[in-house]
Amino acid sequence: DVRASNANPVVQNHRMNMLLCADDNLGEAQVNTASGPKIVYPISSLSYRVLRPDGGEDASAVLLDERNNTKESPDAPCVSVPYIFKAEGNYRLEVTSRDLSGNERVMRVTIPVQKETPVFQQIEKEHQRGGGD
Repeated sequence: DVRASNANPVVQNHRMNMLLCADDNLGEAQVNTASGPKIVYPISSLSYRVLRPDGGEDASAVLLDERNNTKESPDAPCVSVPYIFKAEGNYRLEVTSRDLSGNERVMRVTIPVQKETPVFQQIEKEHQRGGGD
């Protein structure tokens, strides 16, 4: 069951920040480099895509790739992705992670999105007009 962090259902036209993580049972490791110790992560890639209720792809991105561990300060294998579900219906989120050995795992989650309420639509109209308190 996918819900907003405040346990409310996901509602159309509301921004949602999805925290996407690829954790490995090995965890992070500290390695010594010529410039000193450095933290590396056993994740070689993390990507996602969002499929609309009609099955079309709405968004996709590679969040981390093999270049991550070559950076001066590598990103932890968790990335916050802001997203707005623009229509009601069942969206599909697919998150793919790959470790440094090439093992890949895909997680698929259905995200039911409810139609926004008339009250919210009215508030949004007032806000766009510059009225309301």
